[in-house]
Amino acid sequence: MDRNNKNKICAAFICGAFLIGALGGLGISPREADRMMEGAEAQAKTTAVSQPEISPPSVSAESAVLIDESGQILYEKNANAKGYPASTTKIMTCILALENGQEQTVATASAKAAAAPKVHLGVRKGEQFLLGDLLYSLMLESHNDAAVMIAETIGGSVEEFASLMNEKAAAIGCTDTHFVTPNGLDASDAGGDHHTTAADLARIMRYCVWISPKAAQFLSVTQTRSYTFWDLEKKNMFNCYNHNALLDQMDGAVSGKTGFTAKAGYCYTGGAGWKASDCVVACMRMAQP
Repeated sequence: MDRNNKNKICAAFICGAFLIGALGGLGISPREADRMMEGAEAQAKTTAVSQPEISPPSVSAESAVLIDESGQILYEKNANAKGYPASTTKIMTCILALENGQEQTVATASAKAAAAPKVHLGVRKGEQFLLGDLLYSLMLESHNDAAVMIAETIGGSVEEFASLMNEKAAAIGCTDTHFVTPNGLDASDAGGDHHTTAADLARIMRYCVWISPKAAQFLSVTQTRSYTFWDLEKKNMFNCYNHNALLDQMDGAVSGKTGFTAKAGYCYTGGAGWKASDCVVACMRMAQP
């Protein structure tokens, strides 16, 4: 078997296991898959083996995509269909904050931030926090008010921050993405609805975990299991817990973000890495998590 084809088969098999795991139906662990592929490679050195057929995984999401570290598509289902990303939007908010802000920058809650709907931190107008602390509120608990505070601190306003989001999306290579809000709540502006595609969402996550100059910091935030912080006046303490269950349930998982609104359904994007391949999955419009 040609080595390049064999490596591609290994990557597709293991990444396929990740895709199934992301949708809650993992039947074999990536570690077990890795061992199986290593065994297959050893056997291939002495045995002529024909290229096996790889059946695509059964996916309940209306759109889904699996890409490797190079951006090559390993699996797709309606990957370019327009959808609503819900809180998976926050991966873009987080990476822009890391690239354009400082952890010690003071963020002050505006009336708009204080009015953000649940899930929220519950900030009050005028309350102040460190930008670095708000990133954990954003990514671990998915707080909508934290997203607004971050957007206003980095961009000056939600609208200006949305422009930064769209500029970054275009720079990453997204082809059908338009951001309106920093938290993923359904909204529209002159450019259209807040939307993306599974393919674009995977491109953004790939950028966040492997390409951005702040990828290491992004991974550090999103891998943190729990985090405690205070407002600057030390009046209130806040505890955040990571809701990305795959970090502890699946070998190789390195980052991820869930999302849900009634319009979007359940969404997920995540990254994983093993010996054979690194990959990113994005799933949109799932009936259940």
